[in-house]
Amino acid sequence: MRIGQRLGLGFCLILTLLTGLIIFVSISLTLILNAQTKVVVHTTNKNNYSLLMQQIEHWLVITERIIKEGDLIDLDYHEILKAQIETKFKEISWDIYGEGLDNLRNEIIQRFHKIEALGEEMRMYLKLGDAAEGQINPNEIIQAFETGTPILKNALSSLNTTITALHKQIVSSSEKIKRNCWYSTCGVVPLTVAFAVVYAFLITRGITKPLNILSNASKKFMKGELDYNVDIPAIDEIGFLAQSFNDMANELALRTRKLSLAIEYNPCSIMITDTKGTIQYVNPKFTEITGYTSEEAVGQNTRILKSGKTPPEEYKHLWDTITQDKTWEGEFYNKKKNGAYFWEKVYISPIKCCTKHAGVTTHFVCIKEDITERKRSENEKLLLQTLTRLVSTAEGFYSSIETVLREVCKTTDWAYGEAWIPSEDNSCLELCPSWYADDSNGLKKFRNASEGYTFPPGIGLPGRTWSCRKAEWITDITKDAHFTGITGSGGRTQRRNVHSRIVRGRGDRRHGFFYI
Repeated sequence: MRIGQRLGLGFCLILTLLTGLIIFVSISLTLILNAQTKVVVHTTNKNNYSLLMQQIEHWLVITERIIKEGDLIDLDYHEILKAQIETKFKEISWDIYGEGLDNLRNEIIQRFHKIEALGEEMRMYLKLGDAAEGQINPNEIIQAFETGTPILKNALSSLNTTITALHKQIVSSSEKIKRNCWYSTCGVVPLTVAFAVVYAFLITRGITKPLNILSNASKKFMKGELDYNVDIPAIDEIGFLAQSFNDMANELALRTRKLSLAIEYNPCSIMITDTKGTIQYVNPKFTEITGYTSEEAVGQNTRILKSGKTPPEEYKHLWDTITQDKTWEGEFYNKKKNGAYFWEKVYISPIKCCTKHAGVTTHFVCIKEDITERKRSENEKLLLQTLTRLVSTAEGFYSSIETVLREVCKTTDWAYGEAWIPSEDNSCLELCPSWYADDSNGLKKFRNASEGYTFPPGIGLPGRTWSCRKAEWITDITKDAHFTGITGSGGRTQRRNVHSRIVRGRGDRRHGFFYI
């Protein structure tokens, strides 16, 4: 029998027992409730009747004083008791006793009204005085009162005996019902629970082992062991589930492998961060472009790539966009590990959680493309167009040189630019009066130190560029082998020291000469 069939059979049996148990308990509770209701009603009647008897006793005492002694002092209290007696009669639920007590009740009511009439007749006699002689006989009233009072008291006593006996009978019956219901419940409930526990234990023995195997497999699967398969025969539902688990694991492992390869060998730089910008993954292309290895980048904030040249407004727009579950697209001028700057085309998208907190952004994926060469080409093209336009409108040769230096330095982010032109005899290069600096106060010293120097062909960076007619670039001009090999008078050491003080702290700024 399959697990589903065993569970279904056990469920039906337990459901039947529970249904019967619920019906049984409901009936028992109903019986107990009804019995308790009767006890409450009978108890209330008994208490009310006891009060009624006390009130009638007091009323008879006052009526006796009125009839026998003509004492009208307690007449008001007499009327109050009469009203209370009539009210108490109405409060007693006589219908619960059926017709068995009607005779006694009626007799009490009749005797009560007769005695009340005797009292009223005696009050009339006392009020009229001698005028009542011959019409009202007080002796007859007294005799009638003495005759009717014992009958009323006997009727009250008989009715009290009957009500008390019925009350005891109802209380005893209620206790018996509660006791029987309790005994029955104590017998049925344990049997039902025992059956359910035993049946569950028998079923559990047959399914706990494969379930434990599946549970352990799931834990390994969560740890990344996607190739792990479970060995459970497909003879029941758990076996079919295990087979589906294996198929799912194999399919997911294949997809994960494909996705991993696609990311690892992607021509774009890929970076994954948490919602605070902490790097959690980078692919090899990221390392190739930035110089940061995976071990160096993971755990760091994306600020390690900031060059300080991107406006803060751009970063604010970025975060405003991605925190609204939108994709941001833009360009960054970032900095590599070695300090070099580069351009990137960047796409950043939010990653939403699909398990515990569905719909909540937990990570951001950043896909970046190195566009440094494209930007350089675009800038060079724009620079040529700008130079052509500015040179054509310049007033003279030196003005054209100054314009060229300014635009080239701004485009390449250079701090300083100077021009060397051939002497009249074409034997060396001389410093041109036109120059450009983004910090004229500091770089003017370097400019002054350069005046008076000349570069023969092939000597120094300007001389080499003049000879080969090709652009040349070096990181630190002071480390050039021919930096001191400059003809002319003046302190070569002074020029090197001035240059070192100027460029110190300016970061990775290459020096270059190009030939025009």
